[in-house]
Amino acid sequence: MQPVTRFSLAPLSLRLRLELSRAAFVSLDTEFSGLGGAATRAADLAARYAALRATATACALLCLGVAAFRETGAAAAAAAARAFDFALRPSAPFEVAPASAAFLVDHAFDWNRTFREGIDPAQLKDLFAYIVQLNVPIVIHNGLLDLMFIYQTFYTELPPDLDTFVADLHDLFPAGIVDTKYIADYVSHEKASYLAYLYRKYERNILKSQTTSIQLLPPIEFSSPITIPQSALLPNGEISATLSLKSDNSAGTTVTKKKRSKQQERDDRKVYCVQYASHGYCASGPACAKSHDLDIILDEEEAESLQNAGKKKAKGESTNAISKAAVNSTPDVTNPPSPKVVVKQIAAIPGLNASEPAIPAITPALLQTYHSASFDAYMTGYVFFAQLQALQPVAPNSPPITLKEQLTAFVKLHGNKLYLIGKNIPLSIIKSSFSKTSIGHARMKLAWKDQAASAS
Repeated sequence: MQPVTRFSLAPLSLRLRLELSRAAFVSLDTEFSGLGGAATRAADLAARYAALRATATACALLCLGVAAFRETGAAAAAAAARAFDFALRPSAPFEVAPASAAFLVDHAFDWNRTFREGIDPAQLKDLFAYIVQLNVPIVIHNGLLDLMFIYQTFYTELPPDLDTFVADLHDLFPAGIVDTKYIADYVSHEKASYLAYLYRKYERNILKSQTTSIQLLPPIEFSSPITIPQSALLPNGEISATLSLKSDNSAGTTVTKKKRSKQQERDDRKVYCVQYASHGYCASGPACAKSHDLDIILDEEEAESLQNAGKKKAKGESTNAISKAAVNSTPDVTNPPSPKVVVKQIAAIPGLNASEPAIPAITPALLQTYHSASFDAYMTGYVFFAQLQALQPVAPNSPPITLKEQLTAFVKLHGNKLYLIGKNIPLSIIKSSFSKTSIGHARMKLAWKDQAASAS
């Protein structure tokens, strides 16, 4: 991952634009200081949007992850990515939700870096304009709120109603927006659809099958060290942020034991945490006695799949398109791969025997990166690329197809549908004949047009 701070933004500027200009699609992720209350999940979409808008205007965008994926070679199934992690320093007062702050700290978010090295969001508005002008698909994962924070921070004030915001998004990104969580839930029907689970599952499948190659490029090296002014350093050096949130709501209460269901008893016997396996979240957090190791979870699921395979075939059922890429073998967790093989290098390994997959080991340090904006942006793009190849594969004897052509067809089928929590239908990013774009959007487009004219 390429960290970008206020000290390295200028030296990286030209290279950043070069990497983005090569992109076939761009995936985005963010970290912000609050998620809002229960109203952000209101059944009424107008009320939900109003609550999300209030959150995006009151809280702050703290980090922006951008991953640029480009085609490599002649095969549409080969890609390389460069991921950037932009540390932001809010320039106006903002709200911080204690639960969000605690979550960020638990996942190695450095608040000191935010205020010491963060970039003023105003300096990144040109970058957002550049990404928009690339006219490539934008990929997110459950990213409605991410898009709202990005719009509010780098573009203009969020419009007061949802229909206008949707019209603005449709006009801003004509190449389409793809939500990988929507695809996982409603198209490929995955058992779980949280980002880390999908990434780890697809990565294992890709390394086994070797039908797809995705390479994460290393950070860009500078010809000379980045100079940090002495005046910018704290007199006592680095100080890690320490935030904690303790809940004592249960103190003094009497817990009534309820009879456990048979399913709960079966879950209790599992070595892994069922809640984490299903949702990517566990109320006990690091204190959970069960394993949160995704390899153990996926190994167990593969074993269950093999046991049920005969029954499914007898009933004429078929597994989902993405699972078909998996090899019918269960990795030996008693002999883990060498720790020297890490997730950061994910290109297919030449000569690898598919019957003996070398699956990169997840280290505790890597688990912490699962919620960094840049790694989440990269995982989002990785998951999308795997979904693209599985749901719309190129036939072996068909004429060569470029990644751009493949993307256009895929977005037409599955794009512009955003996942909505608690809803069984997505939010369609389609401009209605009854809605208009916002005044703020019109003003920004005019300003961009004037800037382009003056530059030429």
